[in-house]
Amino acid sequence: PFPSAPCASPSPHKNNISNNSSHVPIQNRVCVIGAGPSGLSSARWCLHYPHLLPTVFEQTGEVGGVWVYRPEQDHTYEHPVHASSYEHLKTNTFKSDTAFSDYPMPPDYPSYPSHYQIREYLNNYADEFNLRPYIQFYTRVTSVTPIWDAQATSLLTSTTPSTPSSAAATTTPTTDTPSSSLTTPSYTTVTKDPVWGRPCVWKVSYVKVDVHGTPVSDECSSYFGGVAVANGHHWDPIPAEYEGMAEFEGVQLHSHLYREPSFCAKQRVLVVGMGISGNELANGIGKVAESVVISTRRWNPCYASRSQTTPPKTQGFFSSVLESVWGTSSSNTNNKPQAREETVIVPEVKRIKGPHTVEFSDGSTRDFDVIIYCTGYKLSFPFFERSLVQVGTGPSRIGLYKHVFSPDLPRVAFLGIISANGSIHPVAERQAMWFAKLMAGKAMWNPRDVMERDINNWAEGIKRFNVKYRPHQVDVYSYIDEIDACIDASTRQMELQQRQQEKQQQQEQQQEQKQQQLELNQTTAPAAAEPSPIN
Repeated sequence: PFPSAPCASPSPHKNNISNNSSHVPIQNRVCVIGAGPSGLSSARWCLHYPHLLPTVFEQTGEVGGVWVYRPEQDHTYEHPVHASSYEHLKTNTFKSDTAFSDYPMPPDYPSYPSHYQIREYLNNYADEFNLRPYIQFYTRVTSVTPIWDAQATSLLTSTTPSTPSSAAATTTPTTDTPSSSLTTPSYTTVTKDPVWGRPCVWKVSYVKVDVHGTPVSDECSSYFGGVAVANGHHWDPIPAEYEGMAEFEGVQLHSHLYREPSFCAKQRVLVVGMGISGNELANGIGKVAESVVISTRRWNPCYASRSQTTPPKTQGFFSSVLESVWGTSSSNTNNKPQAREETVIVPEVKRIKGPHTVEFSDGSTRDFDVIIYCTGYKLSFPFFERSLVQVGTGPSRIGLYKHVFSPDLPRVAFLGIISANGSIHPVAERQAMWFAKLMAGKAMWNPRDVMERDINNWAEGIKRFNVKYRPHQVDVYSYIDEIDACIDASTRQMELQQRQQEKQQQQEQQQEQKQQQLELNQTTAPAAAEPSPIN
């Protein structure tokens, strides 16, 4: 097992948020929600700019997010297990494609690392960039609320905020992180935000929790200029809803609660869902089960006519998913998953007919002892009011510019919530780079109308192509290129604006100097000689 993180023991009755950062202007403080891959990357790139100060709120005792494997299950959902890792989980992307841009994985890692190795990698990443001092472990964010207009202006111009500021490191940061002299130019009184039209700061409330997720402190609040939402999108399961579920006498559970396959030994298992999770679980369960059947709503008759040792002929992303299960690629080396010959693909579940019988949409029936529902996850942001962040159930899901920014939420970035035909890590890193550069004032925010137009175009596209299941699906390399283009364009816009401002300031200074010189000439000029009196 991987060793516990240094901060694995909670301090339930201590705020842990220091006032040492009170000299850092609020607009330079960044709240990061979650210490998984996206949150760690956000903190790392905020610290790239000496005047930014991130505070990472992590409700568990260690970094890693979804890659932290915990063998316990929580069927009550009173304190849900956040991570959905399971014992035989491995990456389905090559290690070089899963690593961050400036921190490669160790050469002795296999081509497709295990969850233990990814967890180790993320812990080493946090240590390499000295991120732990900026992480508040065992701290759950309860609400994120915008503060507008006059109150925001008062907070932004105040040198001594009335509530504790974001976490300053109690240990001395390295040269790659902000030093103790975190000074920035004085902040000009805010009267109008150039993008959103009105000043805004974010009030973040939080509580300390114990190892079971139970609150053990009073609620505290701090103010931030920006928020990086990195709470993940594989933790709030979509429950299965089929007629007759209550009649089934075997084991039923969502894949979120699956940890290891021993309970499936010599059992007849039905896996509902042929996405990545469904295929990977079928692969692991197939090693011990009597039989494994995968049910899919995207069933094709060719599935029934082909040998189950080879995948059906498909294209694009779906093909890569099947390939990861059947292992037919020439790149099938090291520990890439393999599937058993007994795996069978059947149509969508229609209903459950009795203690063990399941009927499918083609009218066929089969008997099972275990049903595992791989029905996916909801996008959930419980700390936002619903009026602020509306997550739809249809293809639109959530309207974000380039899958990162909402036109309605000033300086808030949603990191890593996309679905990709590859690793999300480098994608979330690029998003974090973009956000940090914008927060640092090194790039320009896009106007609201530009963001809204892009969101509408995306929504029209997924509606036109009838995209129902993965509305935030992107191609990794094309998307990274797109984000890079956005970073370059916004950086050039900011540089152009700065040059124009500098030119205007020079002109104003020259005009002021001319005026001062004119006044000086008038003051020092000799008085005109008086005419001589006429005799």
